[in-house]
Amino acid sequence: MYGFFLLFAAICLSTCIFFVERSNRLYKKASTENFIRKEFGTANGKPVILIIGTSLVISGLTSCDSLAASIQETTGRDVTVMKLWKPSGLLSSMITELPSLQQVKPSIVVVESNMLFYRGAPNPFLTRYLQTFRDMLTFADLHEPYQPDLRPVFPPLGNLTVEDMRDGLVDSTDLVSFRELANRWQSYGTRFLLVNFPIEVSTELKKWNSPDTAAFNRNLDYLKQKISLEYNFTHFNMDSSYFYDNAHLVPKGNKIFSALICGLVALQMKKL
Repeated sequence: MYGFFLLFAAICLSTCIFFVERSNRLYKKASTENFIRKEFGTANGKPVILIIGTSLVISGLTSCDSLAASIQETTGRDVTVMKLWKPSGLLSSMITELPSLQQVKPSIVVVESNMLFYRGAPNPFLTRYLQTFRDMLTFADLHEPYQPDLRPVFPPLGNLTVEDMRDGLVDSTDLVSFRELANRWQSYGTRFLLVNFPIEVSTELKKWNSPDTAAFNRNLDYLKQKISLEYNFTHFNMDSSYFYDNAHLVPKGNKIFSALICGLVALQMKKL
């Protein structure tokens, strides 16, 4: 009988965690949708700069307001800057999960070129399950809204490598939905920038000297068949002191890179 009650309790707890984890994911999706609608709805005719990327965006760039102020200082034009990021995100999954993107008209779209290279390592259900269980035990806020300027703390990699954060290469089929959406945006006058976010110099050299570059160039050509975009290929030669883990920039690194992004956007502003 005692074993039966333990089994019943375990089933109840597992079911509870499952629904809490699912609720959390749905809340985050709805919160991101609200963020998109609010930012575009309150732009009041200002150019909207939409930056799309992975966790490299949250570590690689300063706040949205800081970026907007820098662009305004250079161009003399007031703008709205939006960062739309998802850890290990694919362009295709972002388009599918965020239908509000189909209704907005950004002025300039900046895309992290890493999203044309690698799939991020998957976040298995068991991992999410255990994280939710830990959050429940510590009474953490299970419904955190989307935060474009989140500054997380990245733990040391330990035995992990940058390669461990990846799960194979992005294929052209992963870019179909983005290419279609971008083509529609372009018909409204949207301009596109594809930008390399810096990684630690030895890792970056390895990345560009690998056969993976052929896949990147194939994906780039696939997008260019439908979209007129400018591709910024910049080597920063930053050593490990600029990174948390050879991939995510620390503040002294993101100030340098943010200045570059603002300069590139300012050049595109002249062409609007």
